[in-house]
Amino acid sequence: MLAVAILLYLLQVVSTQQPTRVPPIAPARRKTINIGALFVKDDPTYAPFIGYEGSIAAFYLAIDRIRQNHLLDGYDFNVTVRYGNCVEKYAVGYAIELFRDFKVDVIFGPTCNVPAIAVASVAAFYNLPLYTWGFTTANELADTVRFPTCIVLTPNYLTLSLALLCIMDHFKWDSFAFIYSADEDTQKCPIFLADVQKAVFRDDDFNIANIAEMRNMSLSEISDALTQTASQARIVVVCLSKPENKRKFMLTAKDQHMLNDEYVYIFADLLDSGYRIANTGNQTLYVWEDRSVKPDGRDKEAREAFERTFMLSDVDNDFDASSGLAAFSKQAAQKTKQLNIPCTQCKDGEDWEMAQYAPQLHDAMIVYANVINRTLTANRDIRDGATMFNSTKGIYRGALGDIIEAWDGSRIPNFILTGIGSEEEPKRLILIQLDMYVNTTLVPLYNLGQERQIVWNGRPAPATVPPCGYTGSNNKRITTYGYSIHSFDDDGYSIDIIRKVTKPSMDPFRPALEIHESIEIIPSLINLIRECWSEWPRHRPEMKKVKSLLSSMQTGKKLNLMDHVMNTLENYASSLEAEVEERMKELVEEKKKSDVLLYRMLPRQVAEKLKSGVPIDPESYDKVSIFFSDVVGFTTIAGKGTPMQVVALLNGLYTFFDEVINRHDVYKVETIGDAYLCSSGLPNRNGVEHIKAICDLSLELISGLKNFRIPHLPRESLNIRVGINTGPVVAGVVGLTMPRYCLFGDTVNTASRMESNGKPGRVHMSDEAEKFLMKTFPGYETTCRGEIMIKGKGTMTTHWLCARPDLRVMDPRDDDEFDDKKI
Repeated sequence: MLAVAILLYLLQVVSTQQPTRVPPIAPARRKTINIGALFVKDDPTYAPFIGYEGSIAAFYLAIDRIRQNHLLDGYDFNVTVRYGNCVEKYAVGYAIELFRDFKVDVIFGPTCNVPAIAVASVAAFYNLPLYTWGFTTANELADTVRFPTCIVLTPNYLTLSLALLCIMDHFKWDSFAFIYSADEDTQKCPIFLADVQKAVFRDDDFNIANIAEMRNMSLSEISDALTQTASQARIVVVCLSKPENKRKFMLTAKDQHMLNDEYVYIFADLLDSGYRIANTGNQTLYVWEDRSVKPDGRDKEAREAFERTFMLSDVDNDFDASSGLAAFSKQAAQKTKQLNIPCTQCKDGEDWEMAQYAPQLHDAMIVYANVINRTLTANRDIRDGATMFNSTKGIYRGALGDIIEAWDGSRIPNFILTGIGSEEEPKRLILIQLDMYVNTTLVPLYNLGQERQIVWNGRPAPATVPPCGYTGSNNKRITTYGYSIHSFDDDGYSIDIIRKVTKPSMDPFRPALEIHESIEIIPSLINLIRECWSEWPRHRPEMKKVKSLLSSMQTGKKLNLMDHVMNTLENYASSLEAEVEERMKELVEEKKKSDVLLYRMLPRQVAEKLKSGVPIDPESYDKVSIFFSDVVGFTTIAGKGTPMQVVALLNGLYTFFDEVINRHDVYKVETIGDAYLCSSGLPNRNGVEHIKAICDLSLELISGLKNFRIPHLPRESLNIRVGINTGPVVAGVVGLTMPRYCLFGDTVNTASRMESNGKPGRVHMSDEAEKFLMKTFPGYETTCRGEIMIKGKGTMTTHWLCARPDLRVMDPRDDDEFDDKKI
């Protein structure tokens, strides 16, 4: 009866609104694809984001593009639009009507999470495809078991959470605070928080130190959230429902004196315009500008406050005159005029403005057309939602770039971290790329050697915990831990309980202590229990007080044998806990020492795999730079001293080498006697920076050796020959008993030949290395040595590396092989 009543209600709801039937785009053809769409209309809250008037043109642009690319030449489109307005009951009713009465082949929408989840179940029942966009950011929609026909064109907040943790890992931050607003209908920030907690729960390397919620974004509420955060974190992640609140938040932080070098604020959101406010005019508006009728005159202060911030969002939202978003918005405006769609939401004097999420609707139609094409090619039914879903995985060209659809029907975006300096425009700093399997790759968009100047505007990079602690006391915390080992049968409920206790909310999870009146129990014992599990440590009683209270409850009772046994066991347990704690500390310290030693022998990622017992396969690198050096006349120098003096010499020399290497993105592969082998670009790929790192290392080593003295031969100087080459290399671990990280390939052999055919105090480069250096970093100075005979290689053209803008080690005119014709 209940099901019948619900169905009758839905039929009554859907009958109250006449459908908007869009006429066919072109003359009737052999076959027609019936499309249903659920939009939001006449709602000023949603209009700027997902409104019908600001979005429908993007849908028509996609159809035009499908026609131009001849994707579905044998088909026409018949579109029926209904207005669900992000209300669950309307969305479900209209979806049933579209599927059952209008026989649509697909539905685009709803555009909000709650109705989208409900309609996805309806689509699964009819086994027809559903494409959601707009505010549908819930990771729940990626559940392929519940929703086997739902394809999501909106990036979800779980991918944003993974990108956020990737940024945290890059800057070596392991703890952060999360401040968010919950004052909007979409609830996007609470959804983001839930996904951040999920990502942190999966990764033991990170911790959310504090969570603060703001419901009405009042100044007092923002101030309270910041005050609460100041005592627990310096890295602050912020999610705000409205872009204009960013200025209010940062000015409050300035007023609270929370903008020194210790603090970093990361504003993270999907489809966020960052420091710019999207607009269709020629003027660019920024978040620090007061656009109210009566400005407060604090724009300059707000601009300075935003220098302590980063913006993290998907790449598609750099809204300036040259961006793809601006061009697409212009096309959509022209299409809207063509379709003669009125702008009922526009105020007097305002032009039509594209809805912020409209490009996703365009992309949804493009993906759908491509999937139809695949399905028809495979001679399958386009009304089979499961088949269409399974054909969705792939990469498509969308309105603003590539669309990557994963195996679960969710969209995989790229993310960009943006910052701003004291005078510059907003600048892109880091790109986080996600592949189809949600693996993250971080790509710095700045010179790695200039991170402090570019990323931190000349300031030191903040640490997770400031040197003096969060409160300035830097007091060491004294805590006693007791460890015990238990074996028990686990189930999902206990894991859920642990998660609720370890991730506290405003109302901490605790068991109920409801004692039946028939049971006699001391009331003070119940109060003591509640005090002991207080969420705030300072509210919990000390152990001495607990013991005293328990003893007082035993007044008048004599100790029996069992009490004596229990006291004895308690004493044994206490001493055992102390001993276990001491042994655990020793074990941790020894493990740290062994890890440090292992990391010096092998790359960190290789060492971690060895420790985990994971097989290490050889890895190929397309382009890296190799450095070889050799001490000139080392045999003669060694013959003038004792073995101990030679060891002392090499120790001092290699210590100097290591100090220089630590200043660059260079990995020391191995040392053999007086020979030194280094690489850049492996094991950590660094784009084109590897040639610069190796050249800087070479120049600084040769320059620094001018001041190096041999301990047992103080009047003699030390010199080296250096050889450099660039090219492909294969790296792998050889051996099990004494594993070594080795490089293989002709690139390594050529670098060795460059060193052996070089000259003292000079950097000898192959032709490949010189061309790559001058192409990527033309500020360096080289001179051609000419053609020389290289053993095993024949005749090769080689070069000398002379200088960089701030350091010269060689004048080309000092070379005895110098030839004016070679300059």
